Amino acid sequence: LELIINFIIQKKIDFSTLLPKERNSLLKNSNDYLLIGYVMEVFNFNDQKVFNDMRNLKKNFLLKNMLMHSDLDKVSKSLREANIDFCILKGAAINKTKAYKRGIRFYRDIDILVAPKDLEKSFIVLQELGYQYLNKLCKNSCRVLGNMHHLPVMSNQNKTFIELHHRVTMQKFYNECPLSNDILDTKIESENFFIPSPEAMVAHSLYHGLIHHNKTIGPTFLFDIHQI
Repeated sequence: LELIINFIIQKKIDFSTLLPKERNSLLKNSNDYLLIGYVMEVFNFNDQKVFNDMRNLKKNFLLKNMLMHSDLDKVSKSLREANIDFCILKGAAINKTKAYKRGIRFYRDIDILVAPKDLEKSFIVLQELGYQYLNKLCKNSCRVLGNMHHLPVMSNQNKTFIELHHRVTMQKFYNECPLSNDILDTKIESENFFIPSPEAMVAHSLYHGLIHHNKTIGPTFLFDIHQI
């Protein structure tokens, strides 16, 4: 809570003022929930070892996201050349809005929404770029089964993970997805990418944080809504 409040009001506080339990939790969540950028923005670190550990963690995420950005640029270019109706979602999309200063909002994977009619074509495009299912037991097919709203995670040799969505919301929550068509219809162009409109981005953040994950993914979605 202290992290959320002080990030929003842009107030610096000393890390040493936290209770030991709070400090340990914050250090763990900096990695687990990708909070390192927010933590470095809010807290002053008097302990040099802790500061160096946090700085190195942030550097690793920066380098990984730079590599993912390069891979995403290639994917986006190929999808456009194939005339596929697509839109980048979540962390990768929010980074394209410049809502945050560089080095605050990180992401672990790339989520791409495509029109259902383009799912198979998109799957083939990713395969041609070297992406394969991370789970080797998955059949090499783009057939969507059961309650899934995206194909199994795909990865390339750089370990860039992509989730290819044919809808935004899970069917167990909404029989007909209330967001997918709106996101594709109102998407905006940013550099070589398509990203959701600010309104659609806020709606997706609320769904993802409150319904899909039932408030178990940390405060990142709250930061995103504030920044958007």
